[in-house]
Amino acid sequence: MPESDKMRAQLKQDVLPYLRSLGFKGSLPHLRRIHDQGIDLLCFQFNKWGEPELVLEYGYTGRFESWSFTYGNSRTITEKNVVVWDLDLEYRGRLNPRNINAKNEYSDYWFSYADQRYSECARAILDCYPIAEKWFGNMKNAPENQDIGFTYFLALREKKEKSTTDSAS
Repeated sequence: MPESDKMRAQLKQDVLPYLRSLGFKGSLPHLRRIHDQGIDLLCFQFNKWGEPELVLEYGYTGRFESWSFTYGNSRTITEKNVVVWDLDLEYRGRLNPRNINAKNEYSDYWFSYADQRYSECARAILDCYPIAEKWFGNMKNAPENQDIGFTYFLALREKKEKSTTDSAS
């Protein structure tokens, strides 16, 4: 079994139950928590080309309306399938133990599970996960984020207004 599969199994055993207790749904690598103000997103990304390590990326977007957005021609994005990668960089960050202020002051941090240290890696993620929760709180409470929808909100709002205008004609 590849090391990344063993790490996924460890995450499912140790980390996912905790995240589910906080309201996250989905399956690895993408999880989401939908609430009144928006959607909190998590994505576990494994290093495919180098050391046995992973990053935990988090993101925030506002609630969707009853319609959805087609991203290019590839897929329709809804509240149930939006992922961190769909968001602009200002609406996402990477979990880093040094970022105690949860302001995206540090970009990358790779959690290592080299030498089969799967449980240690899972514990390190759990130990610094409160940083992500603080970041989610900062995003939800920031006045400038009160009316955001999906990162492409202006395009979505224009599409909705156009649909409303068209149906009124």
